[in-house]
Amino acid sequence: MIRQEVILPAAATRLQADGEAPLALVIGMSIQGLAVARALARNGVRVHALEQTRQPPGTRTRYATLHYATGVNSDRLVDILLELRPRLPSTKPVVLFPGSDNMVRAIANGWEQLAPHYALSWHESRELVLYLQNKDHLENLCDEKGIAYPKSVLVSEDADLETVFAKLAFPLLVKPIRPLSGFKAIKIQARHELFELLNQYRADLPYLVQEWIEGDEKQLLFCTMYMDHGRPLCHFTGRKLRSRPRGLGMGTVVESCDDEEALRISRQFVENLPLSGPIAVEFKRDPAGKYWLIEPNVGRTEYSVDLLIQNGINLPLIEYWSAQGFDVDVPPYRRPVVWFDSERDTLAYPQLCLESGSLKPVGKHPVFPYLGHGDAGPFLHSTRNRLLRPVQGVVNRLRRLAGLDLGAILERHARLADLPAEAREFLRARGQQNLFFGESWFENYEREVAVHEGRPEWYCVYNQQRRLLGVWPFVRMPRACGDVLKGMSNYYTPYVTLPHDARNDTDLVMLRSALTSIVRTASYLEMFQVAPDDEFLKLLASRFGPLSTVEMRSKFTVNWFDDVRDVAAYWRRRDPLLVNTLARKTRKLEREARLEVRIESDPDAVERGIADYFKVYDHSWKSREPHPGFIQNLMRYTAREGLLRLGLLYIDGEPAAAQLWFVQNGTASIYKLAYDQKFEHRSAGTLLTARMIDHVTRHDGVTKLDYLTGDDKYKSSWMSNNRPLVTVWLADLTRPCAWYYYARKRLARLWHRLARDGEGDAA
Repeated sequence: MIRQEVILPAAATRLQADGEAPLALVIGMSIQGLAVARALARNGVRVHALEQTRQPPGTRTRYATLHYATGVNSDRLVDILLELRPRLPSTKPVVLFPGSDNMVRAIANGWEQLAPHYALSWHESRELVLYLQNKDHLENLCDEKGIAYPKSVLVSEDADLETVFAKLAFPLLVKPIRPLSGFKAIKIQARHELFELLNQYRADLPYLVQEWIEGDEKQLLFCTMYMDHGRPLCHFTGRKLRSRPRGLGMGTVVESCDDEEALRISRQFVENLPLSGPIAVEFKRDPAGKYWLIEPNVGRTEYSVDLLIQNGINLPLIEYWSAQGFDVDVPPYRRPVVWFDSERDTLAYPQLCLESGSLKPVGKHPVFPYLGHGDAGPFLHSTRNRLLRPVQGVVNRLRRLAGLDLGAILERHARLADLPAEAREFLRARGQQNLFFGESWFENYEREVAVHEGRPEWYCVYNQQRRLLGVWPFVRMPRACGDVLKGMSNYYTPYVTLPHDARNDTDLVMLRSALTSIVRTASYLEMFQVAPDDEFLKLLASRFGPLSTVEMRSKFTVNWFDDVRDVAAYWRRRDPLLVNTLARKTRKLEREARLEVRIESDPDAVERGIADYFKVYDHSWKSREPHPGFIQNLMRYTAREGLLRLGLLYIDGEPAAAQLWFVQNGTASIYKLAYDQKFEHRSAGTLLTARMIDHVTRHDGVTKLDYLTGDDKYKSSWMSNNRPLVTVWLADLTRPCAWYYYARKRLARLWHRLARDGEGDAA
């Protein structure tokens, strides 16, 4: 393979020779990320890479040091980069190479935080990069520059469809405005298809709807340039021979070709734009030979960047040195090639060889993304994936023949904010029954906690009549052997469920089908702290999936609770030692100090009490609050909703104990307890609990006390009843990684059983 180079100034050459050149960080190890890493490393650049999982074949390269983090392709990227920076062995700013539009947007918006630690080729033009990313601006920009652009209408709501029908002629092309939406581009032939698309992808609004430009995929051309403050340093033109989806998606077979018209219009497009960094301008040529600008891609290399590299334009290396302020010269093309995406279009090369009767289709040297001299890992991993794909296809067809795909309609959303109105109303209704299952709870949890655990995922389940059956929140987390799913919960969550509204057996079948489909997307699904009477367990009462689907349950913790309809009877059930301690400690404290108890529920009073709560918590025996923002938000919105009872006990004016209780539908849920350790001898926490019980039974009409989760010894002194909370583990054993985790679960159970039996024998 030809080693690609650029002509560097002497200062850059010395920097590299002395080993003082900065690191490069490639974000995302897809096909393009692998090409970037190889192109840099083979020219002496030290390369590190950031990915979510080990699934992409590019993670098997020997040319980069890999780091893994959840949420790389989300708004969390800035936080991830800040956390990663101390682990990158470079005293100079690390040069960033984002791999997707979402990454570009996140870096641009968070650059002020990143600037002290990283270098970026387009940091001075990031506002322009964001402007060009937004497809809504393109029509006006092209009009100003005299460039042909398809007639377009921005659709933000249903009413905008009337403008579409009045202004545009079918067929149409629909593209989301935001990067990384639920779909890339869809061709629409009739009105009803547009309505169906709107219903299916409502969370991805607004869309750009354009008139379709006729022509097959061979009429899709592009011009890639590297810009330095508005000056093109190099250019490359090519065209797609095949794409997925046909005529719409990313190219799977792309060739180099000289196209002066594409180059001319691209230069016209960037003229007077103070842009830096890579830009690829895509065109479609209609049957009359007219070029229509489709879209520009800015701030990142294209998916088929390897095509440029193999032609002698090492775009990543040009960007690497340019980002550090060096001027580079680019040598001329070396050889024309045709690039094959052998992962997404496996048969393209043999088919084109048969059509052309040559091992060099279209007369050009073929190159493949995963084949690399001295770097076999990506190719071997990709080959393994391709061999497994037909097996999975056969399994899926057998499922359909067996009638196991029973027609539930699933819609997946990335954020709670993207849910349709009826889904959010569904959650609000559930929140009125139990605040831990409501919209406010999940909105707070998603924002403050879930994004640090993994990638939030929301599923809306519908029956065939489009009646909403359930709204299910999960968090997807990358693991070494495939992604895993868990319910959107952790130690902050007392109870976990998958809320649904099944009205008959058919609805239950639909819900089970939906659950099976979701389980198949991961190595396993795990739900913690499920109550024995929960509707989720009722959903699993009969087999919910095919024979390949396994379910395991285990005790997770205990829930203590008691009946306080008769308060006097409740106190008679308490241990006399507790009752006597309360009376004695209260008399002693009132005699020796100034005792004050405040139980706040008014939002303004709660706001004033938040600082005292955290002061107590920080001086208690407990670890520091990992997500204080979650607790603060929880206190504020539950106060506004009239649910919070914030208990604060002061001794001589100093906060000594604090408790968070929630009162809802006759139940007082005891959520957080803490006392300052220097007041432990005063039994401040015990005294406050007694005052809180008195308050909620007298003033709130509470009939049940619920200690929520945990089998702490002190809880049995306050409560008479308990029940187990279980973990539910689900997996589809047609997935190889599921077998790995299933075997681990089984062995762990066996080990615990043997250990328990051994303790019994010893006794």
